[in-house]
Parts: sequence; C-alpha cells; structure tokens
Amino acid sequence: MINSEIRAMIEENLEDELVSSLDEIDDDEELLIVGIDSINLVSLILLIEDKYDISFDIEDIDMENFNTISKISQKVETMING
Repeated sequence: MINSEIRAMIEENLEDELVSSLDEIDDDEELLIVGIDSINLVSLILLIEDKYDISFDIEDIDMENFNTISKISQKVETMING
C-alpha cells in the first residue's frame, strides 16, 4: 500500500524529472537511474515526512535507504509501525 502512495507522490511531484513513464519503473529500480536526482530526492523525503507525520534522522537519509521505491516504502513502514 505504501508503495502505491510513494509512487503517487513521485507521479504528482516529480514526473517531469523521469526519463521513463512511472508505469515502466519497477519498485526495485534505482531512482537515480530513472532521473530522480539528489535535490528531487530531498523534495520527496520532505513530502513523505509531511504526509506520514514522521521525521527521518539525518543518519537515515542516505542513498541506501532511499534509492528505490521499495526501500523508501520499507523505511516509512518501519517508522510508522515502530
């Protein structure tokens, strides 16, 4: 469920940055490869924090946690569910 919500955020806010249609992007595909740069990623992180009323620790914000839709979703689910 969170995967689809993250996809919707990307579609609504960052679709112009993508080199492919969002429908063609797999949840495990690296976002940097499909056109999301570090500035776009920070924007996405801020949107996620606002939507889910969470705050990522600075240590959490690295490409290992945020380089795919699946990893972002897993991180968000962990923070929501504790």
